Amino acid sequence: MNCLQKSVDKKKILVVGANCAWQKVLIFDAFAENKINRAKEIYQFASGKGINFARAAKIYGKFEPHALQFIGGMAGEAILKDLSLENIETANVTVEGETRTCTTCLNRAGGTTTEIIEPSPSASAENIANFFEFSKILLSEPEFSAVAICGTLINGVSTDLYFDIAENAIRNGKVLLLDTYRNMEKVFELKSNSVILKINRDELQELTHLNDVSEAMLNLINRYNFGAVLITDGAEKSYLAINDGKFYEFELPPLDKVLNPIGSGDTASGVFLSEYLSSGNLIESAKIALAAASANCRSVKCGEFELDYMSEYAGKIRVYER
Repeated sequence: MNCLQKSVDKKKILVVGANCAWQKVLIFDAFAENKINRAKEIYQFASGKGINFARAAKIYGKFEPHALQFIGGMAGEAILKDLSLENIETANVTVEGETRTCTTCLNRAGGTTTEIIEPSPSASAENIANFFEFSKILLSEPEFSAVAICGTLINGVSTDLYFDIAENAIRNGKVLLLDTYRNMEKVFELKSNSVILKINRDELQELTHLNDVSEAMLNLINRYNFGAVLITDGAEKSYLAINDGKFYEFELPPLDKVLNPIGSGDTASGVFLSEYLSSGNLIESAKIALAAASANCRSVKCGEFELDYMSEYAGKIRVYER
């Protein structure tokens, strides 16, 4: 069964998170390989890059996220129930297989994070056609201002689906944020300055094979005409390159505590796009997004953060034009 849920009254972002997940977070006093490890605490919630993006955008509150996803099995049902409780709108294409479960193991003693990811289900040709049809229906509605394409696809689905959605979004005058990069050359070749690329530093190096961050980012802008490229790197410096040739470096202060860093990049994406659509200021949007991502590290739940802490932290971020 396919499900398309809708509401009105607020400008929206279509969040394409095809490969969602049911997330388990296990907290250990200590964690060791080749040993029996007994968790002290467990937390469970809907997740995946698209859902984390949507949760962060929902908390930020300036635009209403609408998640478009493939779901299946009991994990898929749990995801829909969880998102309903969070009042996050969804459009869902049901597949035969079971939506993956991802397990995060947090080691308090060592301060380490281990992520275990199950295989994704597969989608049929009919599933893929329904997914694209949902995207077209939603993007035909004037309240949708932007599209965010987040993460990988499930089995049996090529990035041609992302291309079709991206092409349609650009044709309809939507801002497009890409939080994915593998096998995306065809999408990049649309060469639209309404496209923003947001990835992390390791992904930037893999994509460009260039070690110098500014050279790699400006190379992407010159090659593909991106409106902007935002690069995050955990607690290290982050970077923003803009289509006008300007380049900015963001220096982050230390956090007072870190509970779970997973989902921080997705949080940055959700807040960055929401703020940019609201203010039109890429530099301030990046600053606030990085503050939200840092605040997310203080929560066990991916994409969740405290607005007050975000605001306080944003005031401490140093921005340098290079």
